[in-house]
Amino acid sequence: MSIRSAAGSRAGGRPVSVYRAVAPSSHSSGPYYSSRSGSGSIYTEPYDYGSYSYDSYSSRSSDGGSEVLEGHRSTGPRTSTHHQLHNDSDAGRSHIQDLEKGVAATRQEWNDGVIDPPETLLRTAICRRGLDMIASSDACKEPSLKLRVDGVDEKLKQLEVEANVRRAREGEEMQDMARDAERRENERRGEFERQQHLMREKAAEKERIRDEKEAKNKKKAEERKQKRIEQQQKKKVIQDKFTAAMKETKRLKKLENEKNEEQRIQEKKKANEKKSSRDKAARDRDIQREAIDKQEREAEEEARYQKEFQEEEMRYNAKKALEKKAKVALGGREEESRKRVTSRAVAFAKKVMDDREDKLNRELDRVEEKIKQLKGQSR
Repeated sequence: MSIRSAAGSRAGGRPVSVYRAVAPSSHSSGPYYSSRSGSGSIYTEPYDYGSYSYDSYSSRSSDGGSEVLEGHRSTGPRTSTHHQLHNDSDAGRSHIQDLEKGVAATRQEWNDGVIDPPETLLRTAICRRGLDMIASSDACKEPSLKLRVDGVDEKLKQLEVEANVRRAREGEEMQDMARDAERRENERRGEFERQQHLMREKAAEKERIRDEKEAKNKKKAEERKQKRIEQQQKKKVIQDKFTAAMKETKRLKKLENEKNEEQRIQEKKKANEKKSSRDKAARDRDIQREAIDKQEREAEEEARYQKEFQEEEMRYNAKKALEKKAKVALGGREEESRKRVTSRAVAFAKKVMDDREDKLNRELDRVEEKIKQLKGQSR
C-alpha cells in the first residue's frame, strides 16, 4: 500500500477495498450495492429496487412489444397500442418507485456517513443507468412519470455533486496527508540516517578504541612474553649451572669417597697386617714360650726321673748289697730273693715309663690344641 492510498483510506474512514467496488460488466446484470461484512471486507450484490429490475423491465418491454405486435395482427392496431401503453406505464411507475426508494436509502446512508464518495458515485451511476432506460422508454411520455423521473434525476445530481465535492476535498486532504506523511517519512528517514551515521561514528570510535586497546594489550602481552622468555632463559642458564655444579660436586664427592674408601681399605689392610704380625709374633712367642716351658718341664721331668732313677738305683744297690749280705747270711734262699727283687724292679720301672709317656702325650695334645686355636684367630 502506498502512502497516498493509506492516507485516503484513513481520511474516508474505510478500508482501501471500498474504493475498488466494481460496476456491473453489462447493462443486463442489474444495479449493485456494496455492504460491509463482519470481518470488515466489502462484497457486492445486486441492488433490487422492488420486484422490477432492469433486466425484467427490458424483458417486459420486449415481451410487451412482441405481444402488442401479435395482438395488432390479430385484433387490429387500436387494441394492441392500448395494452402496450398500459403495461409500459405500470412497469415504469413500479421501477421509478424502486429507484426513488434506492435513492432515498442512498441519501440516508450518505447523510449518516455509512458510505463514502466512491461508493455513492457508483450507486448514483447505477441508478442513473436505470433512470436513463426509463427516460428513453415510451412510458416516460406520461407527465406524472416524467416529473418523477426529473425528481430522481435532480436527487442523483445533488448526490453526485456532494460526492464529488467530498471526494475532491478528501483528495486534497489525502494529498496534504500524503505530503505530511512524506515529510514525516523524510524527517524520519533523515533522523534514521543521522542516527545511523552517529551509530556508525560511535561504532568506528568504539572499534578504534578497541583496536587501540587490543594493540596495547597485544604489545603488553608481547612484552610479558619476551620478559617471560628472558626469565626462562636466565632460569635455564642458572639451572644448567646449578646442574653442572651439582654434577661436579657429586663427582668430586664420589672421588673423595672412593679415595677415603681406598685409604680406609689400605689402613684396614695395614691394621690387619699389623694385627696379623702381632698375632703371629704373639703366637710365635707363645709357641716359643711353650717350647721353652716344655723343655723346662722335660728337663725338670728328666731331672726328677734321673733323681728318682738314681734314688731307685741307690735303693736297688743298697738292696742288692743287702741281699748279697743276706744271701751270704741265708745261703740257698739267695737266688729266690734275687728273682723276686728283680721282678719288682722291672715292674716299677715299667710303671714309671708308662706314667712318663702318658704325661708327655697329654702335654703334646694340649700344645697342639692351643696352636690350632691361635691359627683360627689369625684367620
